Amino acid sequence: MRRRQWSDLPPELITDIAERLGLLEVVRFRSICQAWNSASSTISAKIESLLNYKPWFLHYGYDSAQCQLVTTESGNITMNLPQLDQTTTCIASYEGWLLVFKQGGSMFFFRPFSKTKIDLPNFPVSELTDHVAAFSSPPTSPDCTVCVINRSTSNDNELELNLLCRGGGNGWIQHKLDCPRFSIDTIKCAAYSKLGEFSFLDHGDNKLKLSVTHNREICWKNNKVVEAKDDLPGNFYYQMEYFKKTDMMNKLGLAALHEDVSFSVCGTQTEYNGTDYFIYNEIYSISNHHEESNSPRKFKGVWIYPRFYQISPREQSW
Repeated sequence: MRRRQWSDLPPELITDIAERLGLLEVVRFRSICQAWNSASSTISAKIESLLNYKPWFLHYGYDSAQCQLVTTESGNITMNLPQLDQTTTCIASYEGWLLVFKQGGSMFFFRPFSKTKIDLPNFPVSELTDHVAAFSSPPTSPDCTVCVINRSTSNDNELELNLLCRGGGNGWIQHKLDCPRFSIDTIKCAAYSKLGEFSFLDHGDNKLKLSVTHNREICWKNNKVVEAKDDLPGNFYYQMEYFKKTDMMNKLGLAALHEDVSFSVCGTQTEYNGTDYFIYNEIYSISNHHEESNSPRKFKGVWIYPRFYQISPREQSW
């Protein structure tokens, strides 16, 4: 008698099993094979429609392919993601999509839970400095705009803004913005707000708002960050030092390391009670006074929301 494969189970039975699983189990379930992935699409769509999940943390770049995912269900998953190796850095995270920069200047969108990759035109620089990024919508949207900003290395009173619009055909477009440090310091957070504007925030209460017109023209202004309240439209909630507040070093099993550690963390954004909610980028450092260490051991991580619906090959082209 021939032994049947798990992938040969009837789709309706696989779907019934998937709908009884928790979020963490669904991620594992979908990774078994293509048949299980397809049969679990209904429960995946239900999960995608929910906004009340806290972000998960993806620790990447410490091995050539292995990444560690820490979920809100107190479960850790080891994922094989060769797309996120030591040469890559996540610079934006939104709706389960990561914007990834690779040493040398290449850039791409990546969705870890479906392992979908969308290549973008090469970025104008080959190495990152203090670049911070955001994108307006999922990269499958026809109006998706990518915005990368940093303080100029040649003029400290100037910001460099690089824009890429899906279907624009002109590649990256660079703008120079006069913006002294007393107006806005090193940018620590970038996101796209419900009002249709990119928002860039420093470590204080300074905020740069920027909108892109249909003609690819930009309009920008500075203002102060204020506490989010129900009667003040356009405000938002935000989290700083979220890595420390969630005790992520312990959850990753790294708290007991007898060496200095530096963790570069990419933030993310979502909604909370209908209001924009931002988690800042941060550099988390811990010193264990290890005398033999000349420099801290460097790690990378990114906050990401559980979104892993499949997309068609047609949507993967820019």
